[in-house]
Amino acid sequence: MARSLEAVLPFAGVSSANPGSGGARILCVSCGADTAASSRFCPQCGVELGRTCPACGELTSTGARFCSGCGAQLTTAAPQPRAEAVSAPVREEEGAGRRVVPVLFADLVGFTPLAEGEDPEVLREFLSGYFDLARKVITRTGGVVEKFIGDAVMAVWGATTAQQDDAEQAVRAGLELVTEVAAYGEQRGRPGPSTRVGVVTGAVATWARPGEGLVAGDRVNLASRVQAAADPGTVLVDGATREASQAGLEYLAAGTHLLKGISEPVELWRAVRVLARRGGAGRSGSWEAVPQTVTNATRV
Repeated sequence: MARSLEAVLPFAGVSSANPGSGGARILCVSCGADTAASSRFCPQCGVELGRTCPACGELTSTGARFCSGCGAQLTTAAPQPRAEAVSAPVREEEGAGRRVVPVLFADLVGFTPLAEGEDPEVLREFLSGYFDLARKVITRTGGVVEKFIGDAVMAVWGATTAQQDDAEQAVRAGLELVTEVAAYGEQRGRPGPSTRVGVVTGAVATWARPGEGLVAGDRVNLASRVQAAADPGTVLVDGATREASQAGLEYLAAGTHLLKGISEPVELWRAVRVLARRGGAGRSGSWEAVPQTVTNATRV
């Protein structure tokens, strides 16, 4: 009849009696944890503490070379942790990768003169309403606000789930922001503030988190510079954005610009008006026009 593990502990050389501990104890040969002798596996690292002799079924300690019941030689392989005790490798975050997406920057123009001498709480309410307005417009067109920087907004489309008309939707959002921000100032009794928008489309590194679309790359910096080149109340885009969205939008050439931090001149286009529904459906020249002014090449 097989004996208990406690009976073979002295032979194993890894046991000790621990008065008051509720029974004999052993030390794990792998991590040194003090463990009840009746345990088959270490509760700290998962290493097997005891095993049975394949010849007679005698319960032996893991460190024994021969069975104390029949003298049969036991395997001397080093103890291995249980599979469950090994940490699973960290997977790359879902959504991470490389995508072609439009990036939008919008900046509130004329806010500094408005803020001069104004009560801080009044300004906070005005900016809060502006941010809510921008988020609503961007979300409605399928974009995600990545961040607010002072009184500027950065947003992306397609960072998590790409759509064929992401670039078009980004420009539509820009045109809508120009109109809505102007109306917002009038409604709040503070006419004057307007917004200028830049949209750039290109390859970026992305990683996705719930409720967020995060991007990194030189297209982000370029979008910020394009926004700075726009006149108040206008939307400027790069050639890639125009190419991807011209089925439903009308553009005017805005010249070649030397932008700060950008080594090569950039050809820009001014979004003028919406010509059709999404994807160019029902294209017509009768849609309401956006004010048409064209900027010359400038260094920003």
